[in-house]
Amino acid sequence: MLGLLAAAPVGGHPLPPRRWPWQLRLLLAGSLVLPLLTATLWGERSWRMELRRATEQARANAEIVREYALGVIRRQEAVLDAVALIAELAEAPGVDPAAPRRWLAKLNGGNVPGSNVGIIGPQGRLILSSRAIPIPVDLADRPYMQRLREPGAPLQIERLTLRADGEDVVLIARRRPGEAFRGVVGATIPVEAFADMFRRLAPAGGGSASLIRDDGVILVRHAPSAAPIVIPPEATFRVAIRAAEAGTFRTVAVSDGVERIYGFARLPGLPFYANYGVSTEGILAAWWRGMAPVIGLLALAAALGVAAVLQTARRLRAEADRSLLEATRRRAEIQDTLLRELHHRVKNSLMTVQSLIRMRGGGPDRDRVLEQRVMALAQVHDLLHVSDFVSRLDVLDFLRTLLANPAIVPPERQVAVSCEGSPVEVGVDAAVPLALIVVELVTNAIKHAFPGDRPGRIRVALRGLGPSAMLTVEDDGIGLPAADPGARRSGLRLVERLVAQLHGRLEVRAAGGTRYALTFPIEAPPGAPAPRAAPRRLPPRGAKAAAPPIASFGGG
Repeated sequence: MLGLLAAAPVGGHPLPPRRWPWQLRLLLAGSLVLPLLTATLWGERSWRMELRRATEQARANAEIVREYALGVIRRQEAVLDAVALIAELAEAPGVDPAAPRRWLAKLNGGNVPGSNVGIIGPQGRLILSSRAIPIPVDLADRPYMQRLREPGAPLQIERLTLRADGEDVVLIARRRPGEAFRGVVGATIPVEAFADMFRRLAPAGGGSASLIRDDGVILVRHAPSAAPIVIPPEATFRVAIRAAEAGTFRTVAVSDGVERIYGFARLPGLPFYANYGVSTEGILAAWWRGMAPVIGLLALAAALGVAAVLQTARRLRAEADRSLLEATRRRAEIQDTLLRELHHRVKNSLMTVQSLIRMRGGGPDRDRVLEQRVMALAQVHDLLHVSDFVSRLDVLDFLRTLLANPAIVPPERQVAVSCEGSPVEVGVDAAVPLALIVVELVTNAIKHAFPGDRPGRIRVALRGLGPSAMLTVEDDGIGLPAADPGARRSGLRLVERLVAQLHGRLEVRAAGGTRYALTFPIEAPPGAPAPRAAPRRLPPRGAKAAAPPIASFGGG
């Protein structure tokens, strides 16, 4: 509550800006950070899964490409065996010249659609073909013809354009059996036949399927190019196939510039590699399709969390505003009460000063007594100011502070004054008469008990007696004069009135000095309003004043 009072406007100054409690700030941060962290972790895990799935897909489809290409090549090798046999039969005596062509046409009828088989003579001329009307062409300058002239030359597979009709085909050719070069048997398959199969494996969306020779020449791919594409030696594919016959890698394709994850596998016994790639854009699209519902749910959770925190903050702020208004109202009431109490105390003090002046006689001594009385009254108000308008005072600390003032005991007098006892708390309205009583008794003792410069001692003691307390002022002076006992009592008229104001009882004993014993009730006199605040002890004289307590004060 004091914190709210401190935040109230003072002197027209605006309220300082209010900050959210740390719990709300933590909840708001959690409402945003936790969904974001969850989305990040889930997205990272999903991305790894998509990459793993794409890698497995690339590897599996590369195996399919390899098996398909290998099946086509093995089938063409069987066809070439039959073509070589037909070539032998065509050279046998007595064979109808038209029969070998019919045999080739029939043999090619069960081959890949659009394919062609034929026999090339030693001079490079096409001497027999499965086509109905063979076109004479010279193939002696073809690279595969030159390579097949060498004994033991392997099966030749390459992509070329037919000179007869410009068709784009894959040629599979083999040297005819025999030590001497007797020509070549070959079969051509349209590139589109391979591409059609590859497109089925690599549908639209960035996929790629191809058959690549180990020197980097792309024999055929899902989207045939006008001319064969050559992959440079430093490319990732060339590096990968030098290290293993099967595997995966990630690179940007030379053919179309698309980044993919590739799987590759070598065709057994052949210098070719089946290749299949999955585009990273496709992987990203698949990842996003899986992440979109998760992100939507987490975004909804974050929005609900933030809305809940904001609603709570608005409610807390409204409650704080109500509490602040209530605290401001109470503070205004307290300040009004303190002001009325201050006026009341000043009124009582002025009435006390008025009484002191009425009792004033003539002469310097009377002026000094009046000065001491007014000083005691001022001391009471000074202590009340230091204690920030407390409703009850510790009388023992109060009297020690009062008696330490040199105006009470002049320094030139060799009279020692001590104050001891136990703490006793009384209302502030009892402090003024108690202070004046002590001042009167102590100054009266200094004046009459120690004539001249006689040294002496005055003991002030205080102790509690349950609901009441006893204050004693005792000196070791000459005692009450026997000849005129009333002479010393002439200064005690004010003390008697103050004792009556306290509803107390004063006893005087004169034996080896003089002893005054005042018994008075600790609680407020009957009919006086009781203070609402708990008793407080006076701080040491000179201590910094604390904030005014929230309390009401009784009258005097």
